[in-house]
Amino acid sequence: MIGAVLTELAPRVSHADLVRTTDETLSVAVDADGIEILEDHADAIQVRAVEHGRLGWAAGSTSELPAVVAAALRSAAIGEPTTLFPPAPAGLAAVATSSPAARSLAAGDLIDLARRLGDRLARRGWTVETWAERSIGLVEVGNTRGVLTSYEVTLAGIGAVVAASGGPICRVHQARVGPPETADLERLVDEVEARLTPPVLDEPTLPPSGRVWFGPRAVRSLLEPVLARLTGDRWLTGPAGWTLDDRLTLIDDPHAAGRPGSRPICDDGVVTRPVVLIERGAPGQGIVDLVAASRHRVPATGHGWRRGFSAARTGFSNLILADGDRPADRLGAALGDGLFVPEFRFGPAPNPATGIFRVEVPWAFRVEGGRVVGRIDGVVLAGDAFELLGRVTAIGADGEWIGAARMPSLVVDGVRFDLR
Repeated sequence: MIGAVLTELAPRVSHADLVRTTDETLSVAVDADGIEILEDHADAIQVRAVEHGRLGWAAGSTSELPAVVAAALRSAAIGEPTTLFPPAPAGLAAVATSSPAARSLAAGDLIDLARRLGDRLARRGWTVETWAERSIGLVEVGNTRGVLTSYEVTLAGIGAVVAASGGPICRVHQARVGPPETADLERLVDEVEARLTPPVLDEPTLPPSGRVWFGPRAVRSLLEPVLARLTGDRWLTGPAGWTLDDRLTLIDDPHAAGRPGSRPICDDGVVTRPVVLIERGAPGQGIVDLVAASRHRVPATGHGWRRGFSAARTGFSNLILADGDRPADRLGAALGDGLFVPEFRFGPAPNPATGIFRVEVPWAFRVEGGRVVGRIDGVVLAGDAFELLGRVTAIGADGEWIGAARMPSLVVDGVRFDLR
């Protein structure tokens, strides 16, 4: 389909490229009230065109393709002046982006997965809802310079929402190209138990600052300011000279087998490759999509995303932070006295690229002598992520995949504490 559209557009514009994505998602949710099954189907196309040195784009349903093409041409007539250097065809790496086993998952299989997780989480006083889903799709990418390819995608996920009296809601999830394995379910159960089992400490006190053991999910969030500075125009024009702990190496790997961010070619038609983002604490290569790369006269890195009806963006694929040498059962000893924080998120403000943050974390646990003694509610963490990532005292050998990121734990010194 997209080949015929490109053939039609080629004599009319300086350049055009298209991305078509199809998706069929089946989801189930299981709780004490019963089972809910949802199905969703999508077939979207994005058309981008350069005409008389101006860039335009449009997105819509593939069933309305002629209207989407016409809208893209109208957009180009009034678009921003742009010089685009489109990629030529090139060989693609063999990347595992789909799984026959995930493709064959039916509603009954998903219900069984959700029930298995629910049974493992059944505790007196806990309210548990579990869910499972699978997605099947196709990505087609092409341009008027001869790029024309497609690849199948699948995604399977499982998760739980658990409430215990007197505490925050606990949400955990996992996703991969293939069906969830028993180890994935057990890891989620371990996460929930680690959060909900410790007692809540009455009238806790905290020092003004100290060490924090950030779990793998929290480490992914702690890296957010670093990733912001490695993306697009911020990478090409932003301040240089920052460094992190020299034991930190971070890679973006779109070829990691069976992970949600894997793909052989990006939505701009640029062949993907692994990129070393941080090497021994020093900034390595940033990521840029085709538009930013053309504007700055640098090679595109294969990180363009154009999906659904959303505007183009530059985004990472699979992030892998190298493991350290500290076994999981010795991370508490590396911390000594401080806090264990399994998860937190930056809010919508301030701009995460500054690195400065002050956030209330949903889960924080007091550690004394290397052992968790209880949960503290209302903990606020503050600091500069770049400074903190230069004060790492231990890196765990406990790296685990969380969707499209593989992160170890980090023990970091000098985090400021407060209580809400």
